[in-house]
Amino acid sequence: MDALVVFWMLLGITIYLTIVTGIKMYKQLIYDKNRIIQDLCKSIEENDIVTCIDIVRKHPQYINSYNNDGYTPFMIACACGNNPLVTLMLNSGADVKLKSLQQESPFYLAAFYLVKNPHYKNATCIRQLYYAGADIDEPNAHGKTPLQMASMFGNKDLVKWLLLKNASIT
Repeated sequence: MDALVVFWMLLGITIYLTIVTGIKMYKQLIYDKNRIIQDLCKSIEENDIVTCIDIVRKHPQYINSYNNDGYTPFMIACACGNNPLVTLMLNSGADVKLKSLQQESPFYLAAFYLVKNPHYKNATCIRQLYYAGADIDEPNAHGKTPLQMASMFGNKDLVKWLLLKNASIT
């Protein structure tokens, strides 16, 4: 074989192997990212604060990444009313403007937590979100705002707080 043909064959094989290796590495990165997000979401749901803090400190870039259910770890922390994690994630760059696939904002999810747990009187989570710039009038996919939801479920304390913060009644 002529040296030029051998050169082009070797170059082609090298390029092919580089592409295949790159694809494998990319797939591994995606797998690792998804695994980290799933681990973080699971630890939030299980209230495993130590694991959550460890993951958030090592991978703060994933707090705004969506899991397979269409929620970010930050949204799940809000939906669980987990004040320490919400604080940690806000300080780590959590986005209060993101919405779930069901068009629920972190504020809406935190308000829903208060509505479904009427015995829970700690509104620190919604206050944090409010002062971080969350829109308290943002409706979900069904057009319901946090104020409408709180009214429907008879949560007078939340209704009063939202009205004091000038939530829209329309």
